[in-house]
Amino acid sequence: MTIRHSSNLALQMTEFDILAQTLGEVETMALMKRIWTALIFATLLAFNAAHAHATSSIFCEGMGNDADISILFGAGPMLSALEVDASFKDSELSTRDREGVQKALILQFSADENALSLELMDDQADQHLASLRLLRQMDVDAEPIQVGILSFTDGASAGVVCTGP
Repeated sequence: MTIRHSSNLALQMTEFDILAQTLGEVETMALMKRIWTALIFATLLAFNAAHAHATSSIFCEGMGNDADISILFGAGPMLSALEVDASFKDSELSTRDREGVQKALILQFSADENALSLELMDDQADQHLASLRLLRQMDVDAEPIQVGILSFTDGASAGVVCTGP
């Protein structure tokens, strides 16, 4: 009987070990399933997340309040003009679709710490519409000083003072 008892004990220990091992495997599998679910969710979230767009803008106003231009910049590997709105007296230009405003396209844009140059043309690429030339004086302790000329093809032009980076 003692032998039988010890074999039952051995049998009971084996069943306990198997049960513990099975529970351990189930817990491990559940943990792995949670990890995979989180990984898949994070991957999908990363693919569906909107890309960050670093933007900045500059606004120029005519010295006689008869002209203005605003430029929205995109900061990437190179500074680029994304949107432009300009007006001089009664005429308005925009790279955005706006009712009653002449549609314009950015023909050329360049900017550095000393100057900014912008050329606008019509949406049919037939006619040059406007240009902006800015000189920029950078000061470490203050806003940059930016002055220039906004010119339209009809011969009208205005001196502008700009604020923004």
